[in-house]
Amino acid sequence: MPYRDKPTVERWIEEFRALGNDMDTSVEVLEQDPTMAAETGLVMVTLRRADTVTYIQPVMRETPQWIVTFEAREYDIDLDVVGVAQLAADLAMLARLCAFLQDKTDAARAAAAG
Repeated sequence: MPYRDKPTVERWIEEFRALGNDMDTSVEVLEQDPTMAAETGLVMVTLRRADTVTYIQPVMRETPQWIVTFEAREYDIDLDVVGVAQLAADLAMLARLCAFLQDKTDAARAAAAG
């Protein structure tokens, strides 16, 4: 499945950056475990003001759908106005990236089908 292939997802993220999307956060496609049957397309995102493990991945529903997961936190987070603004900017970028990956996946599936 090309939307889970590490080089493809990395290329899409670089394309997203090249379109002028502000990415002040760390975004990385993880190496796949060679013992797994298929690549997962797992993209880790490090938020600047919340050290919550955050990742984007495609899940199979009726069609592949990219979702964002925020893992549980053990402690509260307190932010001043600047921190809230930075977190909001990170989350807005995360939403745009998720939508971009969904659009690229839908286009790749349409091209393969037609």
